[in-house]
Amino acid sequence: MIAAAPPRKAATPKTQKSSNPPKPQEPPAAVAPSRPPVVALPQEPRVAGEARIDKQSRLPPPAERAELEYKRGVLAQRQGHLDEAAGRYRGALEDYPEHAAARQTLAGLLIDAKRFDDAEELLRKGVELPPVRLASTLALARLKVERSQVPAALDLLLKHAASGERSAEYQGFAAALLNRVGRTAEAVERYQAATRLAPNEGRWWAGLGIALEAAGKAAEAREAYQKARALPGLPADLAQHIEQRMR
Repeated sequence: MIAAAPPRKAATPKTQKSSNPPKPQEPPAAVAPSRPPVVALPQEPRVAGEARIDKQSRLPPPAERAELEYKRGVLAQRQGHLDEAAGRYRGALEDYPEHAAARQTLAGLLIDAKRFDDAEELLRKGVELPPVRLASTLALARLKVERSQVPAALDLLLKHAASGERSAEYQGFAAALLNRVGRTAEAVERYQAATRLAPNEGRWWAGLGIALEAAGKAAEAREAYQKARALPGLPADLAQHIEQRMR
């Protein structure tokens, strides 16, 4: 981690107590940082106004330190300083390995830089931590699919099925992979679980229709397609597939 900036000169006499340091500027909430390709860039100086730590003040808990370091990483990434951002995210994980956003964002930077083995190692460590197991498992499984390792991705999902029992995203992803390897009956069950958890998500109804059709249940597949078509936000490729099957 980069050392804290030196304390600023006091504008009041030495006998006067210094005021509390200002809080660092936070990035806008709910704005995901972009993920351009990682390039070697020089480190930027620390942003003016960042919090300084007095020798007599107590350090914040690990989770708070990690969150502050993560937000600094987000700022660096938005400014295009990707090496600094990666360092900040790593620093956040050193303080608090359960920081899900830092792990996921760092993995994204590594994937964009085509450092797939490093990304897999980072996500594997997340799979070992219960608080971030589900997110890390999903991300690692997707990475394996991108690397044409579908059976390994499916094995990973099924190994950690307990963490995804209440996740529609997990159920839908597992269903898609099961259908892809020809295990249609299991795929139908997983898609049905996903539609129960997220009944207004058209992707899962469309996937259920595809799995039912593969299982030879045309009438039930048509019903699932109709429900998917009636819901907003359906991806264009699925919408086109449904229109073709409903003719």
